[in-house]
Amino acid sequence: MAVKPNFLSNYYLLTRTFTFIPKRLLRKVLRQIVGTISGKRILDVGCGRQPYRVLFPSSLYIGMDLSIERRPTVVGDARSIPVKSGTVDCVLCSEVIEHVFEYREAIKEIERVLRPGGKLVLTAPTSWGLHYEPHDFWRFTPYSLRRILEDEGFYVQQMERVGGLFSLFGSRLVEGVALQLWRRLRWLPPKMRHALILVFSIPVSLLFAGIGDLLDWLLPTDYIGNVVLAVKSNEQ
Repeated sequence: MAVKPNFLSNYYLLTRTFTFIPKRLLRKVLRQIVGTISGKRILDVGCGRQPYRVLFPSSLYIGMDLSIERRPTVVGDARSIPVKSGTVDCVLCSEVIEHVFEYREAIKEIERVLRPGGKLVLTAPTSWGLHYEPHDFWRFTPYSLRRILEDEGFYVQQMERVGGLFSLFGSRLVEGVALQLWRRLRWLPPKMRHALILVFSIPVSLLFAGIGDLLDWLLPTDYIGNVVLAVKSNEQ
């Protein structure tokens, strides 16, 4: 199930947010991993506004989120998922567990709802600034992710790095400056503020996206985050 890059989604990230670099890289890795998954019942834990629904065009997609305003399929908490045990083929949990203080409870719940042999696609940051404060608790290395998942009955099949030092630096530069400008220019109407910030964020984002594509491999220990594909044990 190959999913091609979507020009409109990249355009949205570039013009409506200040996180083009990390989101573009994350989607690239997710497309590669999701293309290997054939399950029919997909649960997106912490789906937000469901940006990854397009990656599962031929599946029954169930989006779960705490906020009813985001219009999820199911309203629920990652620590107590309102889905029957062993009924899901694949769980996507992207950029969620760093916001769950009891993250092991969330992993246990994901393991419970997956069928034997079901797959988990999990993403989590390794290096990132504070966000969604005060609900920002953890950062994860590939070694901690592997240990956590194996402790809860998963086999880690694949782990991919998101970005590198240049992508990380560009991401933090763009978002940090953009947020400071947004606060300092609060006397301007929101649309005008946003337009002025884009004059800075678009060219800098594109510049560092290109530099990152060329040079991120040089410094493999500094990067944005990880994407993990893990399989639930067949044993019950």
